[in-house]
Amino acid sequence: MRDRVTFCIKTIHRPHCCATLVRSIYEHCGDDRPLIYVLDDGKPELRFSQVCPDEAALVDRLIETEFDIGLSAGRNRRTGDIAECAFVCNCFVAYRDILQAIRWDEDLKVDEHWDFFWRAKIAGVRVGVAMDHVFPHIHVDPPAYKRHRPVFLRAALRKHGLKKVLWK
Repeated sequence: MRDRVTFCIKTIHRPHCCATLVRSIYEHCGDDRPLIYVLDDGKPELRFSQVCPDEAALVDRLIETEFDIGLSAGRNRRTGDIAECAFVCNCFVAYRDILQAIRWDEDLKVDEHWDFFWRAKIAGVRVGVAMDHVFPHIHVDPPAYKRHRPVFLRAALRKHGLKKVLWK
Protein backbone atom coordinates (compact mmCIF):
# COMPACT_ATOMS: atom_id res chain seq x y z
CA MET A 1 0.00 0.00 0.00
CA ARG A 2 2.94 2.36 0.70
CA ASP A 3 3.66 2.79 -3.00
CA ARG A 4 0.03 3.66 -3.84
CA VAL A 5 -1.53 5.53 -0.91
CA THR A 6 -0.44 8.52 1.16
CA PHE A 7 -2.25 9.99 4.14
CA CYS A 8 -1.70 13.75 4.18
CA ILE A 9 -2.83 15.34 7.42
CA LYS A 10 -2.95 19.08 8.03
CA THR A 11 -3.07 19.99 11.65
CA ILE A 12 -3.18 23.23 13.58
CA HIS A 13 -3.55 23.13 17.34
CA ARG A 14 -4.96 19.60 17.24
CA PRO A 15 -1.87 17.53 17.98
CA HIS A 16 -3.76 14.92 20.00
CA CYS A 17 -6.29 14.32 17.20
CA CYS A 18 -3.42 13.98 14.74
CA ALA A 19 -1.66 11.54 17.08
CA THR A 20 -4.83 9.45 17.35
CA LEU A 21 -5.07 9.26 13.57
CA VAL A 22 -1.41 8.27 13.19
CA ARG A 23 -1.78 5.51 15.79
CA SER A 24 -5.00 4.33 14.13
CA ILE A 25 -3.30 4.04 10.73
CA TYR A 26 -0.54 1.93 12.30
CA GLU A 27 -3.04 -0.25 14.20
CA HIS A 28 -5.28 -0.90 11.18
CA CYS A 29 -2.63 -1.29 8.49
CA GLY A 30 0.37 -2.76 10.28
CA ASP A 31 3.54 -3.10 8.22
CA ASP A 32 1.62 -2.51 5.00
CA ARG A 33 0.58 0.98 6.08
CA PRO A 34 0.43 3.92 3.68
CA LEU A 35 2.88 6.79 3.85
CA ILE A 36 1.93 9.41 6.44
CA TYR A 37 2.74 13.10 5.90
CA VAL A 38 1.77 15.77 8.43
CA LEU A 39 1.73 19.52 7.76
CA ASP A 40 1.65 21.61 10.95
CA ASP A 41 1.07 25.37 10.96
CA GLY A 42 0.36 25.75 14.66
CA LYS A 43 1.89 27.95 17.33
CA PRO A 44 5.23 26.64 18.62
CA GLU A 45 3.81 25.45 21.95
CA LEU A 46 1.08 23.46 20.17
CA ARG A 47 3.18 21.87 17.42
CA PHE A 48 2.61 18.19 16.78
CA SER A 49 6.33 17.46 17.20
CA GLN A 50 6.37 19.16 20.60
CA VAL A 51 3.13 17.86 22.10
CA CYS A 52 3.17 14.33 20.64
CA PRO A 53 6.83 13.48 19.92
CA ASP A 54 6.28 9.70 19.91
CA GLU A 55 3.64 9.87 17.18
CA ALA A 56 5.58 12.56 15.29
CA ALA A 57 8.49 10.13 15.09
CA LEU A 58 6.18 7.61 13.38
CA VAL A 59 5.30 9.79 10.38
CA ASP A 60 7.23 9.62 7.12
CA ARG A 61 7.40 13.38 6.65
CA LEU A 62 6.66 16.23 9.04
CA ILE A 63 6.35 19.65 7.41
CA GLU A 64 6.22 22.68 9.71
CA THR A 65 5.21 25.98 8.12
CA GLU A 66 4.58 29.50 9.31
CA PHE A 67 1.64 30.00 11.67
CA ASP A 68 -1.97 29.60 10.44
CA ILE A 69 -1.49 29.38 6.68
CA GLY A 70 -5.02 27.97 6.33
CA LEU A 71 -6.41 24.64 5.22
CA SER A 72 -6.35 25.46 1.51
CA ALA A 73 -2.76 26.72 1.50
CA GLY A 74 -1.73 23.70 3.54
CA ARG A 75 -3.24 21.36 0.99
CA ASN A 76 -1.55 23.24 -1.84
CA ARG A 77 1.88 22.87 -0.12
CA ARG A 78 1.98 19.12 -0.56
CA THR A 79 3.89 19.03 -3.71
CA GLY A 80 6.32 16.70 -5.44
CA ASP A 81 5.76 13.15 -4.30
CA ILE A 82 3.05 14.08 -1.82
CA ALA A 83 -0.44 13.01 -2.86
CA GLU A 84 -2.83 15.65 -1.63
CA CYS A 85 -5.64 14.24 0.47
CA ALA A 86 -7.53 15.46 3.47
CA PHE A 87 -8.88 13.92 6.60
CA VAL A 88 -10.58 16.66 8.50
CA CYS A 89 -14.31 16.80 7.96
CA ASN A 90 -13.77 15.00 4.71
CA CYS A 91 -11.76 12.21 3.22
CA PHE A 92 -11.35 11.72 -0.48
CA VAL A 93 -9.39 9.83 -3.07
CA ALA A 94 -8.08 11.53 -6.20
CA TYR A 95 -5.30 11.42 -8.72
CA ARG A 96 -2.44 13.80 -7.95
CA ASP A 97 -2.49 15.44 -11.41
CA ILE A 98 -6.16 16.39 -11.04
CA LEU A 99 -5.54 17.90 -7.62
CA GLN A 100 -2.57 19.86 -8.87
CA ALA A 101 -4.65 21.22 -11.75
CA ILE A 102 -7.71 22.23 -9.71
CA ARG A 103 -5.90 23.41 -6.53
CA TRP A 104 -7.55 24.70 -3.36
CA ASP A 105 -8.44 28.41 -3.33
CA GLU A 106 -6.05 29.86 -0.74
CA ASP A 107 -8.28 32.91 -0.25
CA LEU A 108 -10.76 30.52 1.38
CA LYS A 109 -9.02 29.33 4.54
CA VAL A 110 -12.08 27.30 5.57
CA ASP A 111 -15.49 26.42 4.13
CA GLU A 112 -13.78 25.68 0.83
CA HIS A 113 -14.76 22.04 0.31
CA TRP A 114 -17.78 22.66 -1.88
CA ASP A 115 -15.86 25.30 -3.88
CA PHE A 116 -13.10 22.83 -4.73
CA PHE A 117 -15.46 20.05 -5.76
CA TRP A 118 -17.71 22.44 -7.70
CA ARG A 119 -14.72 23.70 -9.71
CA ALA A 120 -13.60 20.10 -10.28
CA LYS A 121 -17.04 19.23 -11.64
CA ILE A 122 -17.04 22.27 -13.93
CA ALA A 123 -13.60 21.21 -15.18
CA GLY A 124 -15.07 17.85 -16.21
CA VAL A 125 -13.77 15.74 -13.33
CA ARG A 126 -16.13 12.96 -12.29
CA VAL A 127 -17.00 13.64 -8.66
CA GLY A 128 -18.92 11.15 -6.55
CA VAL A 129 -19.92 10.91 -2.92
CA ALA A 130 -20.11 7.71 -0.89
CA MET A 131 -22.81 8.48 1.66
CA ASP A 132 -22.60 5.01 3.17
CA HIS A 133 -19.00 5.38 4.37
CA VAL A 134 -18.00 7.41 7.40
CA PHE A 135 -14.95 7.65 9.62
CA PRO A 136 -16.27 7.99 13.15
CA HIS A 137 -14.00 10.11 15.29
CA ILE A 138 -14.19 12.36 18.29
CA HIS A 139 -13.86 15.95 17.14
CA VAL A 140 -12.02 18.20 19.58
CA ASP A 141 -11.78 21.91 18.90
CA PRO A 142 -8.60 23.60 20.12
CA PRO A 143 -8.92 26.57 22.50
CA ALA A 144 -10.33 29.73 20.85
CA TYR A 145 -11.17 27.86 17.63
CA LYS A 146 -13.97 29.44 15.62
CA ARG A 147 -15.83 26.92 13.53
CA HIS A 148 -17.54 27.87 10.27
CA ARG A 149 -16.09 31.34 9.88
CA PRO A 150 -18.78 32.95 7.70
CA VAL A 151 -16.44 35.40 5.97
CA PHE A 152 -14.98 32.58 3.85
CA LEU A 153 -18.37 31.14 3.00
CA ARG A 154 -19.58 34.56 1.81
CA ALA A 155 -16.42 35.01 -0.28
CA ALA A 156 -16.92 31.64 -1.99
CA LEU A 157 -20.57 32.37 -2.71
CA ARG A 158 -19.69 35.76 -4.25
CA LYS A 159 -16.96 34.13 -6.33
CA HIS A 160 -19.53 31.85 -8.02
CA GLY A 161 -22.46 34.29 -8.03
CA LEU A 162 -24.48 32.09 -5.67
CA LYS A 163 -26.79 32.96 -2.77
CA LYS A 164 -26.35 29.74 -0.79
CA VAL A 165 -25.20 26.13 -0.95
CA LEU A 166 -27.51 23.33 0.20
CA TRP A 167 -26.13 20.00 1.43
CA LYS A 168 -28.41 16.99 1.18
